[in-house]
Amino acid sequence: MPPRHVIALIAITTITGCSSCDPSPAPPADHRPEAQASAHPTSQRAATTLDPSSFQVRWSSQGGALLLWDERAVSRAREAGKPKAACPLTVFDLRRGRVVAHLEATCAADCPACTRRSLTIETAKQDKLLALVDHERLSLWRLDEEAHELIDRPVSPNLVTLSISPDAERLLLADESGAGEILDTDGNRLGAFGVVDEDGNGRAFDVAWDASGRRFVVTGDEAYSRSLPPMSIRDGTTGALLRAVKLDGAGSPRWLDEQRLLVSNENGLLAEVAVATGEARMLRPDEGAPLGPHQAWGTLTRDRRRFAFVAGDARLELWDLATGHRTELLPPAEVDWVSWPNLSPDETHLALARGQEVLLVDPSGNETPQRIPLAPDEPPSSVAATWSASGLLVLQRPGAVITYDARGQERQRIPLPEGARFLPHQDRRLALLWSDQELSLIRLADGARLALRASAPQDRLELTADGSIDAFAAGP
Repeated sequence: MPPRHVIALIAITTITGCSSCDPSPAPPADHRPEAQASAHPTSQRAATTLDPSSFQVRWSSQGGALLLWDERAVSRAREAGKPKAACPLTVFDLRRGRVVAHLEATCAADCPACTRRSLTIETAKQDKLLALVDHERLSLWRLDEEAHELIDRPVSPNLVTLSISPDAERLLLADESGAGEILDTDGNRLGAFGVVDEDGNGRAFDVAWDASGRRFVVTGDEAYSRSLPPMSIRDGTTGALLRAVKLDGAGSPRWLDEQRLLVSNENGLLAEVAVATGEARMLRPDEGAPLGPHQAWGTLTRDRRRFAFVAGDARLELWDLATGHRTELLPPAEVDWVSWPNLSPDETHLALARGQEVLLVDPSGNETPQRIPLAPDEPPSSVAATWSASGLLVLQRPGAVITYDARGQERQRIPLPEGARFLPHQDRRLALLWSDQELSLIRLADGARLALRASAPQDRLELTADGSIDAFAAGP
């Protein structure tokens, strides 16, 4: 197949020690002592003339690459009344510290009927398999020493779901109509499925694969049709129905193991489903109309035995899934916002934004929650709460990123210019800081910076790192 994209040499790998990545060992890093960054926060800054607000930025699924695409052309096309515009994807490899690929893509501009207005990207196999859906096409790339385009085919502009199976052998696609299909990595259609009501309305909403990739569970979006089948377990190759789940209104499926699913919804429902029968063991009943303006948020512990759950009335509960025992960690509250309960690396604390404060909660319930107040005009939805690998709580607040210890005491303040982008990495050691004055990787443990130098010759983004990112992430 002749390539449609311009590709440089690609070899994307994960950062050594990334807790969320594929456990396969990474090749040895290029540790150059002279390239390691200073621990002084001001010593490694590099100015950039590129406006960060013009770019969409995200880490790849397994953390080995930074993915960026420039949407300035989209704004220009929209102003001109054009339906689409070029928005090329740039792939920056963290191990090599440079851009390794530019992939051509198009984004919707003046297209009122289009559901998908930006790029949808999924990666697998230590980020060596990259699936890209743009405004009109699906492409799949194998990113080894050379780039190989495996799939190039048109897709619906209203595609809403893209997922790669855990074994990286199949792709699952579903559009707004509820029609789904399963492809192999050569683009051959293996099977199809539908999540629709009797009138043909509805769409696939949540999709979750089991660990082997042999099965997946899919829910319908009840906002589109109240008569949709709520959830079904399907064959991971053909999409054939294996079991209908006998529980109305269930969503947010999580596989506890090969035989059990955990499901919940924004009305407070929490249940365990037996995969073999589709029967549900109710832990917490549906309480009727949603009690809050947010979805049901929850976090499983690493052993998948306990579940921290926030329902619509903003209460925080910890459930022992084996016994069904519930511990109320925070009582209900009348607030406009509750965030995801985020577990610390050692699982000794939960952090969440609720109303005009961030709370640090002991899952055992033995300690009084610690409270970090927010300013009256500080939107809690903008407070990005995460944990560093060393156990510091990291909050993005107006004008600064601030780290706190588990007792809520401030430890470090990193100035954040207006309009800056701050993007923590999955391994909790690094974050990207991008403003009109600086483009750097920040080491969260001590605030040290490693500069990234950016330019856009001929509207193609180029990035290079001032040193070994692997060595920098490991610390001084």
